[in-house]
Amino acid sequence: MAHAEGECRLYVWPFGVAIFHVVEELELPNIARLAVWRRKTYARELEWASMRLSDLTGELVEASYVLSTYWLHQPSWPGHEIDAALRIMCAPWVLLERDSEATEASLAHAELVERSLLAEGYEPAEMIPFGIKGISIGYASWSGVVYCPTAPRRALAEDELVTIELATQAMWAYCEYINRQVEQGMDPEVPEPYSWRFLRGVRSRLTNARPQETGQHRSMRTAILDTSGLIGHLSQAIDILRETSER
Repeated sequence: MAHAEGECRLYVWPFGVAIFHVVEELELPNIARLAVWRRKTYARELEWASMRLSDLTGELVEASYVLSTYWLHQPSWPGHEIDAALRIMCAPWVLLERDSEATEASLAHAELVERSLLAEGYEPAEMIPFGIKGISIGYASWSGVVYCPTAPRRALAEDELVTIELATQAMWAYCEYINRQVEQGMDPEVPEPYSWRFLRGVRSRLTNARPQETGQHRSMRTAILDTSGLIGHLSQAIDILRETSER
């Protein structure tokens, strides 16, 4: 798909979920700039995705959220700061004041907070590491995922990270659709091939290790699933659809 800022692909699943995967190459002087960029572009990307999907389907479609995954090619911090820097990158909103606009004033404040956190360290309990010492540094959180291959030929490949995120976010969106129907007081309606047995199979495929899966891949998969809350989401959707089908 054509996108003004970078390479874009549209993935569509047969159970009704669509995801745009946009790859943007950025060179930024600090994480504060990244935080301001993300806040500035978040609403823009939602509007763009909504318009494109509405045009493609002929129906009014509202995109629901944007998830950012950061692949760091060249860190600019000294060795003793890189771990804290990657943690901040994983949740750059921590640098910004609530509801602040993406202005030079908010950037100046974010730069002050960034310097403070780099000096003092930043270790939120909900952030899960999945890097391997000497090979990579990786963190996953509710806000996003960051990965820095320090030994690129032994680290995970970029498409491995993208693939697990596409699967996770597609199923998250599907389960959210089911739960939203329940919250509106309705019995959820889904195509029969994608009912509770389908979701049960997906849960098994996502949570159970494959025979030839590497330790790095397993750590990444577990961290992303845990921080996304998808497994609980899946279990709830399975219970709801099973209960509905037995009435």
